Amino acid sequence: MDYEPVRQDTIFRRKRRGRFVICGAILLVILLLVLALGIYAFIFRDKGVCETEECKDTSKKILGNMDLKADPCQDFYQFACGEFVKKAVIPSSRTEVDSFSTQADVIDKQIHTVLEEPYKKEDARTIQLVKQVYRACMNETDIELHSVNSIKKLLKSFGGWPVVEGSKWNEDTFNWSETLIKMKESGLPYGFFMDFSVVVDDKNSSRRILTVDQGFVAFEPIKRGPRDNPILDATHTFMVNIAEAFGADRNRANREMEDVLRFEMDIAKIMVRQEERRNLENEYNPVRIRDLERDFPILPWYNFINRLVYPSKVTRDTMLIIHLPVYLQRLKPLLDRTPKRLLANYILYKAAASLITYSNKRLRQIRLEFTKATVGIRSSSPRNEQCTSIASRLEVAAGALYVRKYFNKESKLDTEEIVKDVEEQFTKTLTTIDWMDQETKKAALEKLKNMDKYIAYPDELMDDSKLEEFYKNLQLTSDNYIEIVLNISKFQTEKEMMLLSEPVVRSDWRTRSAVAVVNAYYDTNANAIQVPAGILQGVFFNAKRPRYLNFGGIGYIIGHEFTHGFDDEGSQMDKDGNLKEWWKGTTKAAYEKKAKCIVNQYSNISVPEVGMKINGVNCQGENIADNGGIKLAYLAYQEWVNKNGAENKLPNLDYTPNQMFWIGAANVWCSKMQTKALEQVISTGVHPPDKYRINVPLANSKYFSKDFNCPKGSPMNPDDTCTVW
Repeated sequence: MDYEPVRQDTIFRRKRRGRFVICGAILLVILLLVLALGIYAFIFRDKGVCETEECKDTSKKILGNMDLKADPCQDFYQFACGEFVKKAVIPSSRTEVDSFSTQADVIDKQIHTVLEEPYKKEDARTIQLVKQVYRACMNETDIELHSVNSIKKLLKSFGGWPVVEGSKWNEDTFNWSETLIKMKESGLPYGFFMDFSVVVDDKNSSRRILTVDQGFVAFEPIKRGPRDNPILDATHTFMVNIAEAFGADRNRANREMEDVLRFEMDIAKIMVRQEERRNLENEYNPVRIRDLERDFPILPWYNFINRLVYPSKVTRDTMLIIHLPVYLQRLKPLLDRTPKRLLANYILYKAAASLITYSNKRLRQIRLEFTKATVGIRSSSPRNEQCTSIASRLEVAAGALYVRKYFNKESKLDTEEIVKDVEEQFTKTLTTIDWMDQETKKAALEKLKNMDKYIAYPDELMDDSKLEEFYKNLQLTSDNYIEIVLNISKFQTEKEMMLLSEPVVRSDWRTRSAVAVVNAYYDTNANAIQVPAGILQGVFFNAKRPRYLNFGGIGYIIGHEFTHGFDDEGSQMDKDGNLKEWWKGTTKAAYEKKAKCIVNQYSNISVPEVGMKINGVNCQGENIADNGGIKLAYLAYQEWVNKNGAENKLPNLDYTPNQMFWIGAANVWCSKMQTKALEQVISTGVHPPDKYRINVPLANSKYFSKDFNCPKGSPMNPDDTCTVW
């Protein structure tokens, strides 16, 4: 068969064209893959990873807290905070370590840096005042030389401390109510038998009024019990040691201070328990001073109150509020039958004890031994930390110092957006809730709409003239530390009393200026939430990290404060902050049933570390706020994602953004506490231990169990749950 030979260059060209075809097909496949991956990445953007330094650092901190071996559906707090609890070391000068104290330390160090700077000509007077307090506190040489004598001189001015004076003490010159007034005028605490406060009137939020409440007794639940208790033994030893340090014979101090302790136990026993004080209507008992003198002849009320509220003034027809008439009824016979010497020993002991913090090392060591025995504190914090904290009691000045030099102004705007988002979710919740009648629902929506929001700081803190006016009556002319402390206390008491004659201005910047703090608040009488600058950082908020952490952090806290307006106490106040019944019968009954569920749920929780149960009644307001707050924050985040798209994950944390919301929320509450302090939190606190501020609200949430796929009946997805909002 004849054929024409194929030329080599033709064969080459055919082979090359074949390669082009193959390469083109491969390129086409690659392009399609790239396009498909791009579309997939666009649709499922949460599958990406945030690689910024801020995200890497945040991831490292969160991972450092987590116990990855724990099952999130068994114990989410252990899962999110287990390693923190295991590894955290509580400083010997503290009762606990947590996110709040950690952030407060950052703020204190920042303020301390400014306080250590030399006086500058350009310093505003308010900054100079804070520096003066700090320097006086740091002058330990002067404190060692003069503090005890200053306190002794003060006690002498009240007639002397009987246990110290011995047989020289003159009973005839002692009058307990006169002594309390003299203590108030000197800058000392004075509310041992009765607490007096100038507050916004619960039933007329346009004015202020004087209130009379029962006094404060430390370890009140314990002091209502039998004498046989280690804390009471430690208290007695503390009393005796103080008396001896001021010159008392120890044997006499043992006898007389035992009587003082038992007297305080008698006061505790006539006090109304905190769990019995949730109904605000029962606490509102208006009375004229002339009627007070007739019905409760405990002391010369008119003269006493006029000196108490100076520079304000009252008449015998002036109205005030008695919170607990039954307490005053019980107090009179107790005081009447108590010998003058015992009353004087009690009052003068309180005066001396209130000044130990500002005294010499010997007295501070006595106090330290007491805190070791009662709450577990084993050492004092460094002196510069103590002095920074004391100087920061000039809260308005410290707030101005902090926000001017350290606060990131952008954080205020970002937080305001979160506040807006959370509020919108609460509006939707109230609109769709099925157990409220329409009239009550309308009132609730009006209250929410009328709620004021104060975020970060008031602008007046940037105005030196405003601060100068605020502190114009505070003159620190002496370098004596005790005198400085007393002058500040006297100034602050008089500031409060002056408000009695001033009109109420809801937006008054002076009441919103304590901003260098790691906390947030709901003001029932103003119907307002406040989120200070100090909490807008750290684990709570950071504009450079994913929003799921900010909504889980500060968003949860904001939701918590919003919900306080509708907890068991907040719900008793209307949109203007007035005590008023605005709930209709069936709706109120439905609410009370839901609140009761929360009370019972927490009351059945036993804290294994101390073998005690949570007081579900005392904690119900906070627990309602926790459960409602985290739900609002979660729903607000979902709405944010709907508008802005899903977020990237954090590196090395293979969890969805929704799961990270819950992990971020839990990280806010990672904490470790001394056992003795934990006992006191459960006995007297209005918050449950931090573990249950996460596990219980999350176990009640259908959103949480869905995000972590927790099987029904597991600890974090129980068969029986409670919800209010």
